[in-house]
Amino acid sequence: MDEALVEAVHMLEPDRDSLPLWREILYRSFHEARVGASDDWDRFAELFAAYAYQANLSTEAAQRFLDYGRQTYGMDLVEQAVNLTDDQMQQMHEYRLHAAWQRLVAEHGAEWADCDGTDAHWQYFRDRFYAHAHALDPQLYGLVHGWLTPYDTAPPAERHYALRALGLPVSDFAVPETRSAGGGHGEKSHPYASFDRMSVDDIERIILAYA
Repeated sequence: MDEALVEAVHMLEPDRDSLPLWREILYRSFHEARVGASDDWDRFAELFAAYAYQANLSTEAAQRFLDYGRQTYGMDLVEQAVNLTDDQMQQMHEYRLHAAWQRLVAEHGAEWADCDGTDAHWQYFRDRFYAHAHALDPQLYGLVHGWLTPYDTAPPAERHYALRALGLPVSDFAVPETRSAGGGHGEKSHPYASFDRMSVDDIERIILAYA
């Protein structure tokens, strides 16, 4: 159930602004759908979709949550979600994004090894990485797009520094040995040796920066 709950929360694409609204409509829909001693999934789904629309929340995210819930634990899953705090939901969402990032790096990070940082190489490897990210998780694609877009007009050295800071295996020859005082785009955006060694707070700061 724990993994299913993390996945369900992730489906909602929660951020600091939408979290209280998602929790409110989960609570209202769940309790209004209870009839006597039984739980009515169809009634819950109808209420949840309607409340999400009224609150100007993503109807696509609401439908993904409902589809996943219907296919897994139904009202038991909803009851678990209703009992979560805002912080717990946010942490689950960030954990799921972190896991998707780790998988992306493990499966496709090595493809950056031949990138020399020139415009033609950057566009080719970047777009291929975007495609892999989107295939794994559309939310991950949005995050990676936010990280890499600032370097579309950067010089090769800054692109390589940024990729290295993200833990991607670019070639040593393209990484500058020294950097000017104050650094560049990569140093400001990603002051980490590797994403895998970030704390939960570090991950949260980066995710919220591009939310």
